[in-house]
Amino acid sequence: MRGGRGAPPLQTFSSNWTKEMLMHKTLVTLAAAAVSSAAIAGSIVVPPAYAGTAGNGGLNTVFRNAGAPRTYMMLTDSTLLGLAPGDVITGMNFRLWNGATVSFPSVSATWADYEIWLGPSVDPTGMSTTFASNWAGTPTQVRDGALTIGAGNYTSGANPNAWGTAKIDFHTPYTYTGGDLGVYITHPGSDLATENAFADALTTTASGHGTTYNALSGTGFAVATGGRTSFTIHQFNFDPVPEPATLLALGAGLAALAARRRK
Repeated sequence: MRGGRGAPPLQTFSSNWTKEMLMHKTLVTLAAAAVSSAAIAGSIVVPPAYAGTAGNGGLNTVFRNAGAPRTYMMLTDSTLLGLAPGDVITGMNFRLWNGATVSFPSVSATWADYEIWLGPSVDPTGMSTTFASNWAGTPTQVRDGALTIGAGNYTSGANPNAWGTAKIDFHTPYTYTGGDLGVYITHPGSDLATENAFADALTTTASGHGTTYNALSGTGFAVATGGRTSFTIHQFNFDPVPEPATLLALGAGLAALAARRRK
């Protein structure tokens, strides 16, 4: 062959191509792993000290039957939440109190309008008997409309009892902004004539009630005022805000991939 060098051997070309593809796949895998780890959903129990311990009482407000409309609000100090600003709360769950002997409900139950609101709240120590006065900012309605709970969703016989098989999903996820948190629930009572159940709760004599957490209950749908009552232990389901290290890893991986492809 005259002048210059010929084309590289096929073997060399194949080797370089293989290395390129391996590098590409590795970077894509790393980027996908970073995204996946950032998107893993979590759950927290409020108060956290009762994740594996039953409360000292029960409250049936959230499960009341036909003809028993209720309005309920829980205030929780930020130190008990275990959430970071930016975490997105997607739903919540309850469990039966320790005194329950049967599962609930015995047949499917429907609440025609089960509303839930979340938002910044006043400190639990300063809880007012007027529901609206307990917000420290504009609340968000996270759920509105009918709620149906399947038969046997909440089981008994354990200590503490298991969380409901199906959680209560929010129609509008709530982005936590930091600080104390208020949860407001109101419903007209279910379609069950008399059957209701007691959820695991902390009575007003429990340690921390009135200081780091507090609760208010009123008789009626969306009533204006109520009285101090037991705090229902609950579980929040949430999507955590990605950690800075995760975002850096993701950015570095994508940047390396882009630089590699430009060569």
